[in-house]
Amino acid sequence: MRYKLYLFLTVVMLAGVTAAMGAPLVLEVRASQPEYMAKERQIWDVFEQQNSDIKINLFSINESEDAAFQARLAAGNPPGFSSMAYAQSVKQGETMVDLKTVDFKWWDKFAYDIKNAWKKRYGVDKVPIMQWSSGPLASFIYYKDEMAKAGLDPSTIRTMADLDAFLAKLKQYVGTRSDLKYVIATGWHVWCWPYQFLHHFITAFDPAAQSKAADLYTGKAKWTDLAKNPYVPAFRKLKEWYDKGYFPKEFWTLAWEDDFEAAFIGRKAILTFHGPWLWDKVEAADPSAQLAGFPLPPNSAGKIQAFPPDVSQGPGIYKDVQKNPAVFKAAVRALNFMFSPQSVKMLAESLGSVPAYDLSSVGGLNLRTPQYLTVIKPVMDGKFGKASWDNTGFGPDAGGRFYIEGRPSPAFSDPLQPIWGDYFSGKINMAGLMAAYQKMFDNAFKVQ
Repeated sequence: MRYKLYLFLTVVMLAGVTAAMGAPLVLEVRASQPEYMAKERQIWDVFEQQNSDIKINLFSINESEDAAFQARLAAGNPPGFSSMAYAQSVKQGETMVDLKTVDFKWWDKFAYDIKNAWKKRYGVDKVPIMQWSSGPLASFIYYKDEMAKAGLDPSTIRTMADLDAFLAKLKQYVGTRSDLKYVIATGWHVWCWPYQFLHHFITAFDPAAQSKAADLYTGKAKWTDLAKNPYVPAFRKLKEWYDKGYFPKEFWTLAWEDDFEAAFIGRKAILTFHGPWLWDKVEAADPSAQLAGFPLPPNSAGKIQAFPPDVSQGPGIYKDVQKNPAVFKAAVRALNFMFSPQSVKMLAESLGSVPAYDLSSVGGLNLRTPQYLTVIKPVMDGKFGKASWDNTGFGPDAGGRFYIEGRPSPAFSDPLQPIWGDYFSGKINMAGLMAAYQKMFDNAFKVQ
């Protein structure tokens, strides 16, 4: 009997040693953005040090690769964990695990009502996506050394009139340089311009712009009522700038990365308007680049639009991951690691993002990125006059629960490209533009 018990214990111990010595589980993780992959890799290295039984296979997706990735998701083969998943409609949310059902440790650290944020937007009580960041701020970016050659100082801009005068002088200077192609470098991106950038611009003209936009997306107001439409002043200003030659000719036809971003990185322009990503791309291409930025001028209430926490995209776990219990368990560990105070601090400081998350337990935050130091913090410190950030949610978000999956939305969808082209080229006027938006809204939203 003792021999059998000894033999049994020996077998169990050897099995444990064999398991411990076995190859680690490989967890495939999608990075949030290609330009952030190297920084996120360093953070996942820490995870591997703390979880020796898991190996992280990190990858990223460029816009040109998205169709293939979507086909992979449709085939039921998602990555184990995604730092950039999408729940931009009720149907997309159904593909994601409800994170309220997993063993998650950090609910009390969020600076907003994370458990109900997606419900408020889409009307369904779940958390398919978590977001630690307060969002990607869009601002002007410029090369400091090049702007100094032009004899211009954008830090003195306080009003839209100041900005107009600055751009007129910059255009004159660009005309003296054969190596510069654009006054404001830009191109077409179906999310960046119609959704992110445009909603920064509408706030610059009206403190109540986002609530008025929400009325449009919930059917309480008509796009064709130009006197009340909050998009009208922004589109008028953008068209004015286009007509004056500040934007590239037919910018809506320029590829975002290959044409626009490549031109700015290659110094074919010294000014652009972008989110935080381009700062990283420029520095990756030229570590010696001297970048600075400035925000859109504040509106009459002294507010400048910031990006609210975006609960429609960010870290999450696809439901199909649950088919493999071991991988799903590892994914939940990855989720808890990513949203721990230590990791959020590392992510925020390396990516330059202001968190919507309590970091007091890890000593607070020390952001040193150029956009934070030249745009975000100076506004908070009063260096752009009596102005402050406004993180009011974007108007289109209010209509999320009414959106009909698969139909082109006026918030961001491919059919907007030719509509913008027709407006900026003068083929349609403002009334025609807003009639096109109204038609698209009527088709894509069913207001109850």
